[in-house]
Amino acid sequence: MLEKPWEWKHTAIFSQMANGQVENLNGILPIDHFVYAAKFAPRFPLLMLLSATYLIILGGYILLKRKDRTFSYFLSGVGVLFLVLSGFVSKSSTTGLKFFLLVFCY
Repeated sequence: MLEKPWEWKHTAIFSQMANGQVENLNGILPIDHFVYAAKFAPRFPLLMLLSATYLIILGGYILLKRKDRTFSYFLSGVGVLFLVLSGFVSKSSTTGLKFFLLVFCY
């Protein structure tokens, strides 16, 4: 991503939402590097996402194990978050982000 400024328009989604048009390297947020890696080499970012999801759900279970209704709301919130995140990658033409879309939605 650092050597391909023409990709910034298509890959630096979060930087464009936060700062407007990306003009130089300093304007790219770290999350956009993750998006770029997910587009072109999805194995590690997907493994990282699944591991983080597991840890978040496990932490929620430990904190809310006696409150069934609250834990179900927590899981619903995680599901809604995945659906929102899938909206960001739904229009991608790369195989990596299409694979992420499948993981977010199913």
